[in-house]
Amino acid sequence: MPILLREWFCLKEGRDNFKPHNDRDSRLVFCHDHLLHDEIETSIQLRFAANEPVKMLLLGDWGVGKTHAVNHIKWWLEDNKTDYPAFPVVIEIGDIDRTSHFDALVRPFLKKLGLDFVVDLVHGYKQQNPNLVQSLRDSGIQPSVADAFAKFLLAMPGDTPPVLLGIGEMHRVVRGNRIIFIADEAAKLETVDATDATRAHWVNANKLILDDNNTTFGFIYTISARRDQLPAALYEDQLRNRLGDNVHELQNLAPADVGSFVTRLVQEFVDEDAVNALVASGNIAASDFQWANYPFTSTGRAEFVDYFNRSQEDAKPRDICSKLDDVAFVAAKMEKRLIDPSCLRAAKM
Repeated sequence: MPILLREWFCLKEGRDNFKPHNDRDSRLVFCHDHLLHDEIETSIQLRFAANEPVKMLLLGDWGVGKTHAVNHIKWWLEDNKTDYPAFPVVIEIGDIDRTSHFDALVRPFLKKLGLDFVVDLVHGYKQQNPNLVQSLRDSGIQPSVADAFAKFLLAMPGDTPPVLLGIGEMHRVVRGNRIIFIADEAAKLETVDATDATRAHWVNANKLILDDNNTTFGFIYTISARRDQLPAALYEDQLRNRLGDNVHELQNLAPADVGSFVTRLVQEFVDEDAVNALVASGNIAASDFQWANYPFTSTGRAEFVDYFNRSQEDAKPRDICSKLDDVAFVAAKMEKRLIDPSCLRAAKM
C-alpha cells in the first residue's frame, strides 16, 4: 500500500500534505503577522483614507511567502469590500525577453478579466456616458485607446498602460470601486534591463502607473530579490521615489517564528480529534505525545526547529513545508506515528 500523509498524520479533509494552497488558504496568516497586518493593511487603509489607489512593491527571497501575501491582500480586500471597495486581479508574470514591451504584462490581465467582462464594462460605461470616446479622452486616455474600446479592440501596440487606465476608469465609474492589478514574480523584468530601449520603455510605463496623476487604478508588484538587486525597469530612481514607503520586504523567518509557523500549520491542517483517538487506542504512545509538539516528539520538534534556526537561509515557509513533508514521509515509512530525531537524520537534516 502506498504511504499517504493525510492518513498517517490525520490531515483534515482536502489536505494531502503540509503545504498551504495560495488560493484556498488566502484568508490564513501563518507568519509575517506584523508586516501583513501593521504595515501592508495599514498602508492600504491610508490610501483609501486619502482617496488614492493602492500602489505597492513586495520583495523578498524565493519561497518567503510573497505569493501567499498578495493572495491574502486579495482576500482581505474582498472580505472588507464594504469599507475598502476594490477589485483585485492577480496574475503571474509570464515569459519576458530582452525585447518584451509592457503589453506582455497587460495581456495576462486582459485574459484574466475576460472579453465578456470588458464588453460588459464598456456597455455599462456607455450607459452613463453616451459619448464614450470623448468621456474616456476627457479622463486622460489616449484617443487611439478610447477609439479601440469603442470598437472593442482591446490591445494596440505601444498603448498598453492607457489600456489599463481605460479599464480602470470604466470600472471606477460603472462598478464604483478601483481595480488593483497585482503582478506576481516581477523578477522576470531583470531580462529587459539588458537593452537600453526596452528598459526605458518599462521605466516610462511604470512611471505612468506609479505616478500620483494615476488616480484611476492600483498596482502591486512582487519580486524575488533583495533591495540592492532590483531591476532598474522596476526600481529606477524615479520609480523608487514614486513608491516611497510602499515597499515592503518579507524576510526569512526569525528563530522565534519557525516554531510558531509549524504550530499554525498543524493547528489548521490536522484533525486533533483523530489524533487523540490514535492516542486513546494506543497507536500513538501517550508517553511520547503532546498535542503542542505534534506531529513530532518533543525532541524531534526541537531538532526540526533548530535546523532552520541554524540554517537561516533556509528558514522560508516554502522550505519548511517541504522539509516537514520529507520527515513526515520518512516517519511513515519507518512506521512511526511521531517524528523523532532518527527520522530527521534519515531525511538528512
